[in-house]
Amino acid sequence: LPFHQFLRQQVLEHGRVPLWNPHLFFGYPWLGAIQAGPLYPPSWLLALALPVPVALSWNVALHFALAAAAMYAFARMGLAVRPAAAVAAAAVYAFNGHMVGNLGQLHNHATLAWVPLVLLAIRRIVTAPCAGSARRAVGLGSLALGLSWLGGMAQQALYVGVLEALYALALLRERARSSPTPGAWADAAARLLAMVLLACAMFAPQAWATANLLAESARSD
Repeated sequence: LPFHQFLRQQVLEHGRVPLWNPHLFFGYPWLGAIQAGPLYPPSWLLALALPVPVALSWNVALHFALAAAAMYAFARMGLAVRPAAAVAAAAVYAFNGHMVGNLGQLHNHATLAWVPLVLLAIRRIVTAPCAGSARRAVGLGSLALGLSWLGGMAQQALYVGVLEALYALALLRERARSSPTPGAWADAAARLLAMVLLACAMFAPQAWATANLLAESARSD
């Protein structure tokens, strides 16, 4: 709450995006505080549009809804399961013990809610019947992946990143084995790489600010 209250005060009362928070420790680089999600659009848009306690409540509710909708979409469009099974998958993913047990960890929800859309995009990129569908999947995947990184839970992003990479490799291997054309997986691999690079470009300002904060924190002079 103090993080978001400080952001709202600086933007609405002083008309500036804060780069430094003088109220934390002996001062703290605002943009480097990745867990506050300073560059994560849903969080700061809600904090600017609503009173901060209300905004935080909506933040939790909307990310639970996003996690459920994203998993339903992945189950239906990615795995082609029946609607009842997709609803079950959405309920289990959105309301599992980890998500419910970390209600106060907004950056946890902000990272995990986007993961099913990343998995859906990976599957669409590898299995799309035409280049147009694959390009749209690259756009969806880069947006979802970039937002999941900007959400602020670096550990979760690392863990699910391993899952996403293994899923992509498994799909590429399946395509290579099932296609009679040598190198049929190459175009899909190039599009997956483009998705990751676009997400990296989206995350770059936050990565730069956080890296600088970590470098200062580790100094021993």
